[in-house]
Amino acid sequence: AERLRAACEAALAALAARDAAAAGNRGPRRYSLGSASLTHHMAHLPEWAGLIDRPRITPVLQRVLGAGYVAIGGGGDVVLGSTDTLQWLHVDLPRWEMYDRVRPPPGLGVNFAVHDIGCQGGPMRLVPGTHTLPFQLGRMAPSMETPMLEQLGLSRVFVCPLRRGDAVLRDLRLWHAGSANAEAGARHFPNAEFLAGWYADLTEGTEDHLAPRPAIPPEVWSQLSPHAQEVSRRVRAEEPLRVGFREDVALPQQFD
Repeated sequence: AERLRAACEAALAALAARDAAAAGNRGPRRYSLGSASLTHHMAHLPEWAGLIDRPRITPVLQRVLGAGYVAIGGGGDVVLGSTDTLQWLHVDLPRWEMYDRVRPPPGLGVNFAVHDIGCQGGPMRLVPGTHTLPFQLGRMAPSMETPMLEQLGLSRVFVCPLRRGDAVLRDLRLWHAGSANAEAGARHFPNAEFLAGWYADLTEGTEDHLAPRPAIPPEVWSQLSPHAQEVSRRVRAEEPLRVGFREDVALPQQFD
């Protein structure tokens, strides 16, 4: 956890150097690492690639996603301290034709707590039971969220408190968002991302942001466990990767 946290802090420093105004790319003072990355992922770094095969997580992935599941990489998000805005509810897999399929899900994200996360420290909020519901972005503004959920008979939960070392597994279709961070320090929540084999087959070679694409350099891939190598072989880079963050990382977004 310490090496991963240090890597998260280094990533935030690199983002801050490109975004002095802290405009963020997922609302003010809030960043998606994957969206900022030139490869869509952070798995070119060994700290992220090492999340692909964790002893307590891998059996769950095998059970839920089935044989032939694919590790595509990962990223996660970070929200700066003293951030009073909420992120809009959203989904990570916006292909609506996938929402009438329950099992196996198209993909799972696994977030890892690299430090304790309290309920005032920017925890993830999510809406249980929404993984097969139609998603309409125009109804998801924070100012509309509570009446919208009440109308649908839904409720949100805040994923907190978390202790360092905890992991959160989430269907990528689930409505979720970041919350305000009233604490002084940044809240880091790195993740790894996995697709069921059928969804990886469907999207490979397309512009889908979850499609398997080169993300792990050979020198990093070669250090992974045999299982991690097997499930990530489709994202092993055969040619040199251009890695790092985009220069135009700031992407101001409406937040209410």
